[in-house]
Amino acid sequence: MKPLLNREEIDNLLQRYLEGETTLQEERQLRDWFSSNEVPPELSQYHAMLGYFADGLQTTCPAEKQQPNMELHIAHHKKGRPRRIIYIWTSVAAAIMFVAFGLNYMRIQKIEDEKKALLAEQNEMSLKAFGDMAEALMLVSETLNKGMAPVSEAAKATDVTSEGSALAAIGDAFSALNKATILLMPSPDGEDEQQTIENSGI
Repeated sequence: MKPLLNREEIDNLLQRYLEGETTLQEERQLRDWFSSNEVPPELSQYHAMLGYFADGLQTTCPAEKQQPNMELHIAHHKKGRPRRIIYIWTSVAAAIMFVAFGLNYMRIQKIEDEKKALLAEQNEMSLKAFGDMAEALMLVSETLNKGMAPVSEAAKATDVTSEGSALAAIGDAFSALNKATILLMPSPDGEDEQQTIENSGI
């Protein structure tokens, strides 16, 4: 270790020390110089600072002072732990809720799709039934027109004056209507429609 002889070197080292550019060896030289009795009064302010750091390096904390600090540190560490656990459980609960809402949404969407499919099927069946009904009504109308043709011809050919002949014309019309109805009705035991007509005696 080289002794510092002049004030200019001390000022230069002190300036570098304050800027944080000194090496460990240069800092030891400064501490050694300030710990000697040769410190001028204008540099005494630095003496306290460098002396403090020199004392701080040599002193250790007694065991009785270390124990409370360590317990305080452990207590502080334990305090932070429940927060971390709460944060983790909150995250898990949020994830579970997110998954539950997603699954519920998918279930509701599936039910809605099934309802739409069922409504479309019912609508299609209704349209088919309406078409079948319109076709059946057209057939009844044609049959009635055919059955009423003899009645209207008979009415034209003869002047219906008596009550008996009017009733006979109405009876003929009803028998034609009965034939048309039997033609439209399916047989209950799966017989052919022609057999049904023959059995009815028409």
